[in-house]
Amino acid sequence: MSAPAIRGARPEDAAAVSRLLGELGHPAPEEEVRARLEELARLASHVVLVAESASGVVGAASAFVSPVLHRPGLVGRISVMVVAEGTRGTGVGTRLLQAMEEALAERGATRLELTSNVRRADAHAFYEKRGWRKQGFRFEKTAAP
Repeated sequence: MSAPAIRGARPEDAAAVSRLLGELGHPAPEEEVRARLEELARLASHVVLVAESASGVVGAASAFVSPVLHRPGLVGRISVMVVAEGTRGTGVGTRLLQAMEEALAERGATRLELTSNVRRADAHAFYEKRGWRKQGFRFEKTAAP
């Protein structure tokens, strides 16, 4: 497999990104993904990248930069990163992660964070091998209407 091209996501990537989100355990209909891609494209603080090979989109990542009260500078947070199951272990994830780190730095991030489900031991090993370290816990709750 030749190295995939890493590029900004486009609305026409919605079907592929929807499929990838489903693999990650976050199913979302294509139409909803298309609307989110369009919305995020309008926000300078956000970036969505895809990895595209000859067979189509095989990876996607989404992130944003934001100031936080307790740290100087901007924090870059990768909120989603997924590589197609049959493509994992081929270097696509490494290239996608590097491109996302660069994109966040270009947006002014001085610190990077990402979230990974506690049950994804392989993903944790992937990130640690690339210089990321486990730090803290994340809690979540559905907001009241």
